[in-house]
Amino acid sequence: KTLGEVIVKETGKKVVHRDIKPYNIMLTNDGGIKVADWGIAVPDDIENTPASSRSPGTPGYMAPELTMNTPVRPHFSADIYALGVTLYEMLTNERPFQGAAQDVWQQAMTARRPDIRQRRPGVSIMTSWLVKDMMAKSAKNRPESWKNLEERPQKALDYLAIMEKE
Repeated sequence: KTLGEVIVKETGKKVVHRDIKPYNIMLTNDGGIKVADWGIAVPDDIENTPASSRSPGTPGYMAPELTMNTPVRPHFSADIYALGVTLYEMLTNERPFQGAAQDVWQQAMTARRPDIRQRRPGVSIMTSWLVKDMMAKSAKNRPESWKNLEERPQKALDYLAIMEKE
């Protein structure tokens, strides 16, 4: 199962976990996925949950929109961003943005998204594109759903196949 399927199955509904990070994603003995630490999760239909000076989540994995101390509706795209950071870290052994919480938040909002292949050249272009999409600064530029995220690699392969024929 994919992470999105696990989140929906474990809760019985669509929720925003708000703290996706390597420490909260566990592999089971049979190769399955479990997601831990649901303490700050909320349904994805809560209108204008106010952000406070203490935003929920772990700074290095928080989507830029969660760091601005403005009312924000919980949305799965924040979890997709956090999963993008998690994948980046798994592939490079470091987070894309470094420093204290405020520095990381500033970089996430203003700096170019780092290319995984500059730190790990063996990573495929497709993987690099996918992680960059997941880490888009704006929530509206990230994959529209967990299903859309799962379909992206195949769509990229289809596009490359068409381009090779032309």
